[in-house]
Amino acid sequence: MTVLHRQHWAPPGVTIAAIAYGVGTLLYGLWLRRLNRRTPDVTDGRALLLDRVRDASGVLRDVANLIEEDRVRISEAQLTLRKLQSEEQKLKPIVESRREAIDAILAAHAARAAGAVWRERLVGFGIGVMSSLLAGILLYLLLTHPK
Repeated sequence: MTVLHRQHWAPPGVTIAAIAYGVGTLLYGLWLRRLNRRTPDVTDGRALLLDRVRDASGVLRDVANLIEEDRVRISEAQLTLRKLQSEEQKLKPIVESRREAIDAILAAHAARAAGAVWRERLVGFGIGVMSSLLAGILLYLLLTHPK
């Protein structure tokens, strides 16, 4: 074990001064740390507020763009609607005139079809009577002339 010689020891005044300097430096560092903690909070709060304002302005810009796109779509739809209405006005007289002709054609067809129905019924009845007579004759011949 080595014994420290007196020459390695500093006088008490220097030791106290060094301790006071160390404690002062420590306290100053703690004070700066505390001050720096407060300052970033204010700065961070402002930075956070600025970030929120930037985000809000970005959102508002996006909303404005969406509104502009919707306005363009609505104006295009209105233009299309006006075109269709003008075409309807142009075609309406043609459709009305042709509708009268179509109604006349359908009425004539219905009158012819009504007359044709009775004729078809009479022809069907006549064929039914003739086939019954033919079946009766065949049955008579089979029963009276055995093989």
